[in-house]
Amino acid sequence: MNGWESGLVVAAVMITLSFLFRAITNKTNAEAQYATPQELPIEFGLASWAVNFYRIGLVLSFLGAAAILALMEESPTRNVALFIPAFFAFLTGLGLLVDTKKKVKITEYMVSYRSVFGSFELPLSRIQRVWSGGGFIIIDIGEKTRKVIPMMFQGNGHILATLQSKAQPVASGQRR
Repeated sequence: MNGWESGLVVAAVMITLSFLFRAITNKTNAEAQYATPQELPIEFGLASWAVNFYRIGLVLSFLGAAAILALMEESPTRNVALFIPAFFAFLTGLGLLVDTKKKVKITEYMVSYRSVFGSFELPLSRIQRVWSGGGFIIIDIGEKTRKVIPMMFQGNGHILATLQSKAQPVASGQRR
């Protein structure tokens, strides 16, 4: 593959992802607009579409391995070719294990996000502003870094609406 061809592939993937993130953000904003208040505490788990994404990846990896075993003659090339679906099966299985551990919990006073690689817990009274963009729910707490929750949970609109209703904007000129 030439340099310009790989550049086209990268550009196509980036454009597709930007449209996907915009669609997820629009859907979450629409859900948040019509979300009804829920009794706290509430906990949100991984969305079914995300779990199905990993399941499809595992099935396709195993089908690829079965096709290689059935269609290729036994040789060192076949053993090397089997590495590719095994590697993808490993990655999707690991992704499934990692992502199913993710949770968002909102109580009367706290919001917590738990993940294998990062988590946070912060009081709802510190939230100044909440919005969605780029596939994330962004929480501004008045610090240089903002807290983000990926939009891969069942009920993203309810998470966004609940956090927006609990936000306490700071008057200009004041610091927390």
